[in-house]
Amino acid sequence: MTKDDTAPCIDLSIAQRLATISISNPRHHNAMTLDMWRALPALMQEAERSPDVRAITVRGSGDTAFVSGADISEFSDLRARGAPARAYDEANSIAFAAIRNCSKPTIAMIQGACMGGGFGIAAACDLRYAATNATFAIPAAKLGIGYPVDAMQDIVSAVGSSAAKELFYTAKTINAEEAHKLGFLNQVFDANELEPKTRSVAERIANGAPLTLMAAKKAILALNDPSEQAQKGAVQAAEACFDSADYDEGVNAFLNKRKARFAGD
Repeated sequence: MTKDDTAPCIDLSIAQRLATISISNPRHHNAMTLDMWRALPALMQEAERSPDVRAITVRGSGDTAFVSGADISEFSDLRARGAPARAYDEANSIAFAAIRNCSKPTIAMIQGACMGGGFGIAAACDLRYAATNATFAIPAAKLGIGYPVDAMQDIVSAVGSSAAKELFYTAKTINAEEAHKLGFLNQVFDANELEPKTRSVAERIANGAPLTLMAAKKAILALNDPSEQAQKGAVQAAEACFDSADYDEGVNAFLNKRKARFAGD
């Protein structure tokens, strides 16, 4: 039996301290099926738990789309009005949360269409890099879809409330340059440079102190979460850095003018 390369799937690969989650649905521009939404959290957790992983990149397969949204071909059955639509929405929220709350740095590498749920996946990532051919939209108003509050928070955190309202209210499509001006993208590269440039960022992150990166992410997330648990977790993560072997290694490397070799403990 041969593998069907056109079947919707999400794959995880790990190499040289970097994990890559690749989203593939060639027939529908890498649109997410319900099974794909449900598979994403487990892959994120696998990458997060791996001691070999320092950073995680999320990308669409090929070079024509990141994620074009949810697979509309499933809407009449799996996302029908009422309970099915609510269950589908919950699967979306769980997937976004798995990315947002991942303790390791996450990067969205975007080519082509980044629409709807794809915009949400990218917004849940820590960093976003795109090719000049990338396009962005949130067409919920054209489909009668409601967005979960947590997904909306990701988008507002990335572009601000005024820009988020305009994107939702008008459902307009913007290009990579416009997304960069809004602050949604960290940088825009020529299509042939996107992968090596994004990888260079991931490798630089991988050379940093893992506990420091984790503490920084917890602190930033805590700015939007006033709960005692979030605030306490951020403080504890920062304090743990000073009790770590990596702290000793960092100071020693600096004093001896050499590159630090962080082990994550």
